[in-house]
Amino acid sequence: MFDTKIAIIIRDDLQTWQRLNVTAFLMNGIATLRIIHARALERRVQHAAYVQEMFTTYNDVDNRAVFAKCSPNDANLVGLGLRADKKIVDKITKGATKHP
Repeated sequence: MFDTKIAIIIRDDLQTWQRLNVTAFLMNGIATLRIIHARALERRVQHAAYVQEMFTTYNDVDNRAVFAKCSPNDANLVGLGLRADKKIVDKITKGATKHP
């Protein structure tokens, strides 16, 4: 089958359009988010992040500028996208609620 797994982790208090926007963005870039983000950083896993402030921008250049102002410790994360070996993604996302 497949050796890798993709997981999208999104805060559950967002509107539907926001969830779809975050999902599309994260897949293109390939709350427990801080913990999961820290785990991904610790394991040096390829990942993409979406921060709350990006909802106020309307193009990729502005998205990247807003994101560049964030640090891993204070980013207002609303979503993460991860791609790695299935076992590693499972370890990183352990404890996160799965979207139905």
